[in-house]
Amino acid sequence: MRPRLTGLVGISLVALAALTACTAPPAASEPSAAPSTSAPTPMGAPDVEAAASIVVSPESITVLGDGGSALATFDYHQPTGEVVAGLSEYLGEPADSRVEHGSETPSATLHEWGGLQLFDTDIVETGIYWSNHWVYLTGTEAAGLPVTTSAGISVGDSFDTIDLSGASDPLDYTSPETGRTQRMVRVDLVALPPGEGTGPSPDIGVLVTGYLDDAVVDRIESPSSNYGH
Repeated sequence: MRPRLTGLVGISLVALAALTACTAPPAASEPSAAPSTSAPTPMGAPDVEAAASIVVSPESITVLGDGGSALATFDYHQPTGEVVAGLSEYLGEPADSRVEHGSETPSATLHEWGGLQLFDTDIVETGIYWSNHWVYLTGTEAAGLPVTTSAGISVGDSFDTIDLSGASDPLDYTSPETGRTQRMVRVDLVALPPGEGTGPSPDIGVLVTGYLDDAVVDRIESPSSNYGH
């Protein structure tokens, strides 16, 4: 009688099924998303406020932006080289000339940007009563920027339109050489504490001048001190 192989065949079939299950290829996975190739959106550069005007007061020279904020402020006691360099960033390089010592003026270098001049004396002053430099306004613009006092006065304005409230009394002087009468008035007055040689009520302001026959402002100077009263 031949031996029965049913059990062995059953075992072989089970083993084959198990082996097939172990070696079957894995199910295909879902394709992964392709990496994004779009460039990031660049952030916009912050808007830089452009210089729009120069304002002169008894205490400072200020560059104003087109939004009205102060972009830079310089005073009359800091080193003049800093002021020249700072203004040049907005106005370009100045035209320089020498001023020799005279009966009413010390030796100095004149830095000029159109209608704005910076009078830089050779003597370095210290303290609150004496300036290292002065500003003269002789025109309406400096490198294309309007130049005015803090009260809005500019060269060419009519004397009749200037608000003189709080200003000094006008002083008229007639030149013996030309016979023309020049009017001088100090505006934007700022009181200072008394000091040696200043009198009891010293102040500084902005000096506005012009000839009466023209009746317009032709020159503005700052700071203008009054230490004699």
